[in-house]
Amino acid sequence: MKNRKINFIKLGMLLLGIFLFIISCESETIEVEPINSENSNLKTVPLNQAKVFLQHLIRN
Repeated sequence: MKNRKINFIKLGMLLLGIFLFIISCESETIEVEPINSENSNLKTVPLNQAKVFLQHLIRN
């Protein structure tokens, strides 16, 4: 009987920990600055050009 109570306490602590972890993750807000396209160096490239670039990075 004592072992059963201990198991219920362990289970309760585990469930409480999971619950608190989920709640703390939901409460975080991540703010992302919008990208200004005028000052951005990003551009779209063809798939073949991207593959060649990545293969070059892997080889070196």
